[in-house]
Amino acid sequence: MGDRQGISVEDKRLLNVKEVAALLGISVRTVWAKSGCGEIPAPLKIGRSTRWSKTALERWIDRQQQKAQRRQLGGQDDEETRNRYGI
Repeated sequence: MGDRQGISVEDKRLLNVKEVAALLGISVRTVWAKSGCGEIPAPLKIGRSTRWSKTALERWIDRQQQKAQRRQLGGQDDEETRNRYGI
């Protein structure tokens, strides 16, 4: 079900720290550490609760995967690269 702007409830979902840890495959303690130093998207404070946007985290994950792929492609030691640079 979406609202009038075409954004589904799932897209707007907010995750607690345990859900973030499960999504990222890290411990709760590591979520807090990475959040504290800005390595992952900033959480939202809602009253006394802290929540993360699922959409923001998924976009962050996508960007991290793209960076890793670019590093991997840039670091390949294939025959064409060796020939081009006379290695």
